[in-house]
Amino acid sequence: MATDAVQISITADALIEAVGKLNLADKQRLLDVLEQQVAEAEVAAWEQDPAVRAEMQASRDEVAADTYVTLDDDAAKG
Repeated sequence: MATDAVQISITADALIEAVGKLNLADKQRLLDVLEQQVAEAEVAAWEQDPAVRAEMQASRDEVAADTYVTLDDDAAKG
């Protein structure tokens, strides 16, 4: 089954204006979609950052060695 697609080009200003005309429910739906997509893009970017990759690996190593400190444990130290 073929899927038809239409590509459009719209300026950011026109898009912002169109969003302003949406009802509340549609704005909330759009916000949910945008938040999800931003989170996915941030994770993808972080995973490519060598410093973040090293920090993630260090955290995994601490968990594997059972040497990690939870936030509650850290807060209890005062």
